[in-house]
Amino acid sequence: MANIVVLDEGTKKERYKVMYDVPTLPGQKRKRESKTFPVGTSLREVKQFKKIKEAEALSMQPVNNHSLTFEEAANLYFAHYCINLEANTISGYRSIYQREEGLREFFGKMKLKQIDTNMVQMYITRLHTSGNSPKTISNTIGLLRTIMKHCVALQYISRNPVDGTTLPKKVKNLEVKAYTPEQVQQLLAISQNNHFIHTVIALGTMAGLRRGEMAALTWDNVNLDEKPSIRIKESKYHVSKTLGLAESSGVKTPKTTASIRTIPLPDTLVRILKQEKRRYNECKLRYGSNFKNSNCVLFKDDGSSYEVCTLSNGYTKFMRKHPEFPYCTLHQLRHTFASMLASANTPVKDVQELLGHSDISTTMNVYTHGFEESKRTAITELNRLISG
Repeated sequence: MANIVVLDEGTKKERYKVMYDVPTLPGQKRKRESKTFPVGTSLREVKQFKKIKEAEALSMQPVNNHSLTFEEAANLYFAHYCINLEANTISGYRSIYQREEGLREFFGKMKLKQIDTNMVQMYITRLHTSGNSPKTISNTIGLLRTIMKHCVALQYISRNPVDGTTLPKKVKNLEVKAYTPEQVQQLLAISQNNHFIHTVIALGTMAGLRRGEMAALTWDNVNLDEKPSIRIKESKYHVSKTLGLAESSGVKTPKTTASIRTIPLPDTLVRILKQEKRRYNECKLRYGSNFKNSNCVLFKDDGSSYEVCTLSNGYTKFMRKHPEFPYCTLHQLRHTFASMLASANTPVKDVQELLGHSDISTTMNVYTHGFEESKRTAITELNRLISG
């Protein structure tokens, strides 16, 4: 269905040309097209293009009338059928696919028609016995299901082999690691001389921001006057080039409308943000025309913004310098915010909205411990009222 031709062979202009069939509907005449690659293109890249074009042509043919491998089908999916996905979502999928014990390692060389439900269940068992968490297994098999569903739609296979499999039961984690209010005060004290980390800790523990939301937050969305608040409507992302994609970063709108929210600010956070706003204006004057006016709340002295990964790396590096202090991850600062709200008897619906959860069950499942504590406090108060 496709063949490679060498043009100007043996000369400095030697290059490759691929002749391939174009997918057609039953009854239509055969169509052929070609692509000529620039001088210096590797034969490996040309062969990969040839495989993709052969797979596209086969998509209009009857089931099992081909010998496509899982790796070829997955490459076709990533190359042409992820156009509606965010770049960081594709990056996550590729990571699941390419990592050790990932889908490529186990299924890559197998023919699609050889993969059955028993084989998928064996893979699930292998992941489970290797110590992978139920969540990791669920994410991995979820991607396999998506790719295989795509193959069914293109009539590469007649049914999805993931159907009928059993996943390990997810165990609810009742121990959500978080700082106490006293520890938050101590953490703010020891980070006082590090403007960047000090602000990151404050935004995490007192506003519950995700790291992408922190990196994307601009002064336009911060109100420090009457009824201080911040408006979350964007999130920053970064895609690593190590996963087969071009390295990229940018700002996007959140996946769910629930993540677009307004968060009232406590006095301590207002004070910290006012200090940072003054520092931003001072840096702007000091750097003059060389100032990069990103308008970001988290900023370098020259006004430029931070990448998302820098937030995590910077926070972790800072915490390693203080081994005497209990360690919570950057995301667990958000847990701290939620736990303090729950302990303060904040209605669960309000906690859900402040965190930006689209489903209240997510809030309840993750922060059960905090709400159990608030319920016990409520019952104690009820007992006091009844007993007089």
